[in-house]
Amino acid sequence: MDVSTNPISIDAADVVAGAVIVWLGNVRVKNIEMEKYTADTDIAIINNLAGKPFWNGNGASDLRTVRSGDLGWCIGGIRIPQNGITNGSVRIYIR
Repeated sequence: MDVSTNPISIDAADVVAGAVIVWLGNVRVKNIEMEKYTADTDIAIINNLAGKPFWNGNGASDLRTVRSGDLGWCIGGIRIPQNGITNGSVRIYIR
């Protein structure tokens, strides 16, 4: 996981052992991309720090990159639950 760049990149392997706090504090999220997954049943779950859903991505049958669009403020921080990314990676673009 690389949180020192924009976008922040998180791989499925980063969340196998447990939940990962990606960002502490309020943050403006421009968009999220789900990529390199292997099936249309793959998912990516992004929550705020309190565990409330912020964005849920679902794979596409043609395995294209799934993009969220402009999301806005994530209050408290960004947290990905254990196994919240089933395959591939997620890129989070912040402002």
